[in-house]
Amino acid sequence: MKKNGDKTIEQMRQAIKNYAGPVTECPPGKARTPVEAAVLKNKSVEWLRRNRSAQPVKDKEAVRRKMRMARAMRQRVAKRNAALLNRVGGCRKVDLGP
Repeated sequence: MKKNGDKTIEQMRQAIKNYAGPVTECPPGKARTPVEAAVLKNKSVEWLRRNRSAQPVKDKEAVRRKMRMARAMRQRVAKRNAALLNRVGGCRKVDLGP
């Protein structure tokens, strides 16, 4: 004979089965891992993942401006970090720009 607590657990499982369909019951500590989806690996897929935000270039001047801004930012960061690198003993050559 089942205890009252076991009866409520069974009723709860039955309610879940009725609501959600069949339920897979695993022994405690033996939870099943989801099946991994097949992953397509080739050069085109990797390129698309790396360039998700790439959009067709309409304005060549905007692209050049963006590249100039990025180069200027890299130079500012290098200049800012040059003193720290020299103090720590790093021997990286730092281009401080014109």
